[in-house]
Amino acid sequence: MTKIKALIAIAAAFLLSACAEEPLIDPQVSSAMFVQDVVVDTNGFAGVTGRAIDVPPAQVRADVTRALSSRLRGRGNPGGTPVVVTVNVDRVSLVSPGQSLLVGGISTATGTVSIVELASQTSLLAPTQVVGTGDGYAPGGVIGAASRGSPQSDYTQTITRFAETVATELFGPAAASGSSASPAVASPTLSTAPGTNNANSLRESAWQL
Repeated sequence: MTKIKALIAIAAAFLLSACAEEPLIDPQVSSAMFVQDVVVDTNGFAGVTGRAIDVPPAQVRADVTRALSSRLRGRGNPGGTPVVVTVNVDRVSLVSPGQSLLVGGISTATGTVSIVELASQTSLLAPTQVVGTGDGYAPGGVIGAASRGSPQSDYTQTITRFAETVATELFGPAAASGSSASPAVASPTLSTAPGTNNANSLRESAWQL
């Protein structure tokens, strides 16, 4: 019972923290940059956990790349500084059937985001952790477990909401839909320095894209 209460408390704290979003980068900096490309890395990613779904790291990389690129590539000030956004996928944790039945929970995707200027490789955003949640909190019990949907739809929602979170935290809510981003160019390799942040949100992955 103590463990169950602790898990409920953690979930509640997570929900509250999700409401307090802050920009990943100073708006004055983001308003002066143009996203030339998005690079996604799954090195060290151990795989999707929590539900019976087999998604190889290469597929996760393709799904996250597609979801992020549609929202970020070509976004920003067309006359601004060209930048590259890099995302290292750390974890994709789906709420397991057992957890759904007992206490409920939220599926999450976690990644580390960094931004560098394309020409100079100057860091504009040190590696910063971002958490995107799936399709809302599922309460415990039989009804909560049933409401989770299929593993594939849970995965899709979680990846999509992660991309929406990153886009929103960089460029505001309008970036979440990807409506004004345009296709961009080639993919360079980057590096930067450390930081942290939490966020939430996202909508559709490569299972549908």
